[in-house]
Amino acid sequence: MKPEVKEKRENERVFFTLEENVGVTVDLFGKGKTIEATLLSISSGGLSIAATKKEKKHIQEGDMLIVSRLHLPGLHEAIARIEVEVKHILFYKDYDRMSIGCAFTNLPDLIFKKIEDFVNERLELRTLEGDDEGLEV
Repeated sequence: MKPEVKEKRENERVFFTLEENVGVTVDLFGKGKTIEATLLSISSGGLSIAATKKEKKHIQEGDMLIVSRLHLPGLHEAIARIEVEVKHILFYKDYDRMSIGCAFTNLPDLIFKKIEDFVNERLELRTLEGDDEGLEV
């Protein structure tokens, strides 16, 4: 019998595919550099993005970044000026991108609520779609 693996995440997250192409603009705090990335996942506690491996020289674990533009699908306006801390960076051997996991820091209540509502709506939609699977009409 396998021991149960406990997820250490506190917040449920929503995943995106690269094909959905949810763009994110990130300013490298204090480095005078901006990168364009793709959103991989988001929760009320943080987000993960995909960036080209060439950006690895600019980003390290522990760095503070500013998400200067994030337009979540279905929201009428982009979310801007979100501070995040880089928690981990993953490199994939046969892939030209890296995954950067970040935690929100100093997130204003209004933006927290927008993100939380977005995540809950997407999770609810996913649940409803899953409930329909396997039903015969």
